[in-house]
Amino acid sequence: SLHHQALKKMGEGLCATLYSADGKVIEGCEHIDKPYFGVQWHPEKMSLDKRSKETIDGIKIFERFIQMCTECKQQ
Repeated sequence: SLHHQALKKMGEGLCATLYSADGKVIEGCEHIDKPYFGVQWHPEKMSLDKRSKETIDGIKIFERFIQMCTECKQQ
């Protein structure tokens, strides 16, 4: 984690789904029944040619976001 702020307590309906390597910092959360999610990192700095070889490509989070927007628009 590179941030000096982080989630301490989850809001109503949210659950932590990602943690820092040491398990002390919540880095991702999702709503239990709504298509809401949040991350405490920078996927744009982990995408395509900006990522280091040992990092999973952050483009997947953008692809999922676009998919969710498309699904929502179709409803």
